Amino acid sequence: MKKIERFSQFIETKTGLFFDETRKRYLIQAIKKRMLQRKITIEDEYYQLLNHPILGQEELTALTKFITIAETRFFRHPEQFEAFKIYLLPKLIEKNKKRGENTLKIWSAGCSSGEEPYTIAMVLAVSKNQLETFSVEIYATDINQDLLKKAKSGIYNAKSISHLPKRYQKYFVCQGEHCLVKEEIKNMVKFFELNLIKEPFPLYILNELDVIFCRNVFIYFREESVKRVLRNFYLCLKDDGYLILAPTESLIINSKTFVTEKIGGTFFYRKAKFKFKSPFHIPKPSVSLSKKTSTPKVSSKTIFKKKTPPFKPDNLKTALKEARLYADAGLYDRTIEICHQVLNHHPTLPEAYLILGIVYYGTGAIEKAIANFKKAIYLAPDFALAHFYLGNVYWHLNKMSEAIRSYKNVVKSLQKTPYCGILPEIMDVIPEKELRQICSEYIKT
Repeated sequence: MKKIERFSQFIETKTGLFFDETRKRYLIQAIKKRMLQRKITIEDEYYQLLNHPILGQEELTALTKFITIAETRFFRHPEQFEAFKIYLLPKLIEKNKKRGENTLKIWSAGCSSGEEPYTIAMVLAVSKNQLETFSVEIYATDINQDLLKKAKSGIYNAKSISHLPKRYQKYFVCQGEHCLVKEEIKNMVKFFELNLIKEPFPLYILNELDVIFCRNVFIYFREESVKRVLRNFYLCLKDDGYLILAPTESLIINSKTFVTEKIGGTFFYRKAKFKFKSPFHIPKPSVSLSKKTSTPKVSSKTIFKKKTPPFKPDNLKTALKEARLYADAGLYDRTIEICHQVLNHHPTLPEAYLILGIVYYGTGAIEKAIANFKKAIYLAPDFALAHFYLGNVYWHLNKMSEAIRSYKNVVKSLQKTPYCGILPEIMDVIPEKELRQICSEYIKT
């Protein structure tokens, strides 16, 4: 195939999949198979099909199925699951208890046909005595729609589970050559499609994660793409959260963002702590996203030990601190109420609109979030944080041009004297250097 370069460049642009000289051979074979299936004999004709504004995406999806290798099995790299169960899980439970949280959140990125996330679910199921009152949320994503369909069905060949210990085989119902994952395990996993490279991460779902499994995925990516995905993983993990890669992928980790830890004879990667404190991020998902929500870092009992003092128009800092405290506790209605009380007396206060925007986005009220971020920017054009959060919303909505424009506005604001108002006295804000670095990375994507 003479023009393989244009095919590889096109596919990498669309999907992020990278083809070195070895993998180009697989690409050539995949294209030939698809051309045969489509009864196309001319390369240019097939290339035009891939570029077709209506049919192109569907054909690209079909071609991708031939390119990626769905090599997976239950308890692949068993030493990692053993270390996760015996050593890491108790550590995570203890840390969350100290934070006042009772939810464990795990993401299987590049889940293929579902063996990995179901393995995670089974490990947690046999460890239910340790979890006590904890609720569990397992997210599983992949770019391949057919593999996700298989994963959601939970149907596997009997041979694929024959090697499992009996304590795990009990989570399947087998008939003949087919075994079905039991509902108690299936219900623990939420599957959805996600391209790690070309699509923005839905941080309103994939946030404050305890663990991310991403094993044998980076073999398809360029180094630059791997760095971008790792940066996004960093943003998704809570402080001291862990990233688990395949044993052969250890060399790709940047020691500045992840710390290598030897746990139970294998290596995991803990999110590194920077000197600055975490910014006031978008609040945790609302009840509408999941019935199992995390216990807030600041419990409502702590808040209500004292009666809420009546709002005083001149006491802006106290009022907005209280609003932020309620947001941290997940009591968003009260946060919104306080912000509106503040705005009734100070209708031109950008900080109040910023907090409203963050809270509305956390509850899924996207249009209200955008409107409030824009109000903050209208009142303070150089409000870098407002531009930043607005950019995040656009990014997660896949409105890339609007997102990039917002991030560029952040950089422009930082070149001047960016507006911050009384925010530093209300909450921890992102340092200028870090904010500029984050936005610059997004602009490059």
